[in-house]
Amino acid sequence: MTVEWIEKDGKQFQILYGFGRLQKARSIYAKYLPESMKRAQITNVDISDDELIKKAAPDELLFYNEHVSMEICALVLNEAPDWDKSKLTVSDYVDGYLPDDVGLEILKRIRAAIEGIAVTEDQKKP
Repeated sequence: MTVEWIEKDGKQFQILYGFGRLQKARSIYAKYLPESMKRAQITNVDISDDELIKKAAPDELLFYNEHVSMEICALVLNEAPDWDKSKLTVSDYVDGYLPDDVGLEILKRIRAAIEGIAVTEDQKKP
């Protein structure tokens, strides 16, 4: 299990993730991917992220970002200085109290962790 701290304005936020949570995060990313983007990936497996994003309508991207962001942050957030776990679920905390820049940093770190466990082309070769 990886434990990371994110510091913002003297406050620390803790995230936890391991193999299982990273697999769940991958699943979350795939679950909300718009159909237009899925089709684009199928027809061109080497498509860049920039090109892929151009395949989706703006409302699809808003829906994707909203749901992915909330679920990923709720999946890995473990501690926050102003989070009373007896009164708020992790989802409620993420929705109403998690600072935007901390949420974006969580997403950045989880994306990097997922990319770190991805199999490269060189690793696929015998």
